[in-house]
Amino acid sequence: GDVSTSLSRLEARRKEELTEELLNAIDDLTNEAEAVKLALDRRREVQIDYTNWVGRLGFRGKELDHVRDHPQFATGHPEKMGRATRDVDEAKEKSREKQRQFTLASERLLRDVERMRPTFGAKIKRVVRAWAEVQVEGDSNAIIQWEKIAGRRLGAEDG
Repeated sequence: GDVSTSLSRLEARRKEELTEELLNAIDDLTNEAEAVKLALDRRREVQIDYTNWVGRLGFRGKELDHVRDHPQFATGHPEKMGRATRDVDEAKEKSREKQRQFTLASERLLRDVERMRPTFGAKIKRVVRAWAEVQVEGDSNAIIQWEKIAGRRLGAEDG
């Protein structure tokens, strides 16, 4: 009676501890994976922005070439030449800035991955180990309980 109840409580407490350890390890892995995903998403956003500005630079460059290739624009409409030149200069500057942002985002991502890499494998092992312990202890307890039940039945049949 009291011994089996005490053992059951100890088993239940141990299972709770193992389950808590398993959940904590899973939370750690999830948080790290989320951090890398956010860094990847941010890098992708910056890459898209950079690509868009490079495209704008190409378009503005073609507009400037068109103005230069048609002398009537340069002589008759100097404001068009000035505007086209300013647009190209602005697009160049924005493209350079977006390239710097993309480089920084890529470097941050690599730092995050390098920081996480050494411990990630160990954390996965911890999760698997904790899960295995929960399973093994649960199976061991089930076997013990079945043996007790089977022993009672055999004793009842003999008597």
